[in-house]
Amino acid sequence: MLNHTEYPDNLESLVERLTFAISLAPTKRALAQYCDVTDQAITGWQKKGSISKGNLVLVAAFCGVSLTWILTGIKPQESSRDSETEAVFEGLPALSRDNLLAAKATIDGLLKLPDSK
Repeated sequence: MLNHTEYPDNLESLVERLTFAISLAPTKRALAQYCDVTDQAITGWQKKGSISKGNLVLVAAFCGVSLTWILTGIKPQESSRDSETEAVFEGLPALSRDNLLAAKATIDGLLKLPDSK
């Protein structure tokens, strides 16, 4: 997760913040696989800012940024833990949560990333 001082101050739109978050992914392809979408879908998100709630949660989690920051531009506080991603995840229907967890497990296995929470 980005330190609160690492969030840019000059990104005013959701599209700009989403594009910045996506730029933090190791590769666009890795993010696409994590979200179970095509590379072209990610390009579309960057151009239009049109992204599903579930994929927005995945982008925030995968790229290590605050979901609230992407949506609003409000930086997380220095001492707060970034729990809004977890709150949104818990608010998703059970099937969506299961699908997101299955996708994460698959990608983590492919990338051989350590299990992170």
